[in-house]
Amino acid sequence: TYTGTETKSGVKSIAGDSFLAGKYTDSTGTHSYIDTIMKVAKASKVSPYVIAATLRVEQPTSGESPLIDGSYGYYNFFNFAASGSDVVGNGIAYAKKQGWDTVYKSILGGAQGYYNGYLKYDQDTYFYKDFNVTNGDFDHQYAQGVYDPIGSGIFLRNAIGEDKEATVVLRIPVYTEMPAEAPGYPAETSSLNARYTKKGAV
Repeated sequence: TYTGTETKSGVKSIAGDSFLAGKYTDSTGTHSYIDTIMKVAKASKVSPYVIAATLRVEQPTSGESPLIDGSYGYYNFFNFAASGSDVVGNGIAYAKKQGWDTVYKSILGGAQGYYNGYLKYDQDTYFYKDFNVTNGDFDHQYAQGVYDPIGSGIFLRNAIGEDKEATVVLRIPVYTEMPAEAPGYPAETSSLNARYTKKGAV
């Protein structure tokens, strides 16, 4: 959730050498991705670090994707509905339906969807967003990849950098009958997309 303590330098650390470190041009002119993310964060109540980390996970480092390059006249930075047999077509159709005809509208709309779909329901960590144990609705998940929270968490760690004064709030679920030792990560598969059932089986 947006706190107002996040910094542009933190977002820049997450952007790294990806397309987010640069500028974009659309029908409204030329703008900085980092400035846009900071503006969107305040308007959507989503941390700019989370917005930047999510965009790093969802889009290629180069930013070369028909979902965000404007070639269709619409943008879908969060990849909403970009699935099925026609990933690009479905993602663009969703963006068109939302009216996301500028980069700002797409990033703002995606962040608002993130807030209204997850943060508002106390799914305000990467773990809770993907493994919904906060309200008993185990189906309500952002992604099915077991490794999704880890990848996103790595980008968030970059935002902190070497700042020894950074305030970090951790929400860690504690379950009954947990083993004394951590069991380790699930075995990796070629797709890194093992799925959990409602009963918790992989």
